[in-house]
Amino acid sequence: MQNELLFQKGVSMSRLQTLVRVADMGSIAAAAGQDDLARQSQFSHQLKDLEISFGRKLTEKRGRTLKLTPAGTRLAALMREHLLALSRFSEEAHDRAFTVRIGAGESTHHWLLAPNLAKVDTPTGGVRWCFSTLHSEEIRERLLDQRLDFGIVRGIQEPGRLKHVKLGTLENRLFIPVSLMPGAPPSAFEAITRLPLALLEDGSRTRRDIEAVCFKKNKKPDLRYECNTAIQLAAVIANNLAAGPLPELARSQFDPEKVFDISLAGILRKDLPLCLVWNPRTLAMSASLEELRQSLTQALAVSLQAKRESA
Repeated sequence: MQNELLFQKGVSMSRLQTLVRVADMGSIAAAAGQDDLARQSQFSHQLKDLEISFGRKLTEKRGRTLKLTPAGTRLAALMREHLLALSRFSEEAHDRAFTVRIGAGESTHHWLLAPNLAKVDTPTGGVRWCFSTLHSEEIRERLLDQRLDFGIVRGIQEPGRLKHVKLGTLENRLFIPVSLMPGAPPSAFEAITRLPLALLEDGSRTRRDIEAVCFKKNKKPDLRYECNTAIQLAAVIANNLAAGPLPELARSQFDPEKVFDISLAGILRKDLPLCLVWNPRTLAMSASLEELRQSLTQALAVSLQAKRESA
């Protein structure tokens, strides 16, 4: 049966790779390039060949965009796993740099992951790290369809087909420039209602908690800066423009004589544990990937614990 499929007209590795690319990019236009009409036509014909060979509708029009049907998405997931397994085998067989794809929030990448990668034991050929800055739900989706090897998220509500290990707790704290508050540290609520404040754009859990507490007490935060990244927010604080909430890991970015931090307990909901998450089907492809997971877990957990003890 497998030999028949390999020699079946219309089925080829290049056509199946195109299907996976379209699934990953979301549409034929995105996969081929918005301005490359010739390549879009090529991709469309390749997917049509697969439809004829398998006898299933793989694409459908949604508005002006051609996207995959549920059957097309399922076939792409099967092929993605096949290609990934072949890639893992080839990397290990030739001792090439091992590709590891990690999804996490920006602050986690910047202040936890990157500073600790040198402590991770890697395979003989080394590792090519691929970082993706994503929200927790996006990380979960990409782990399930194997576009990511690992994810780092806060809390695991419903693990389902994924596995996880707790790395430790990570507290969000309010960082305050000394120039804005030279006296004794105030309560967190006084600070967020009296000082110029920097927050991430709408949608962050921390911002929602701060706004909910202020609304309940009939106060308004003095919001002066809206940032779309934690790095931007840290720069605002470092330049003495405003106070702002950041993960305690950000403490390393500031001169302690110029910026201090206080607890947001009573304002923020209980901190969720930081977890390393993975798909066991992905790790089953390679013993090296499982060994790397164990080393990565150890390095990050030790780092979090050390930072908490030094706080």
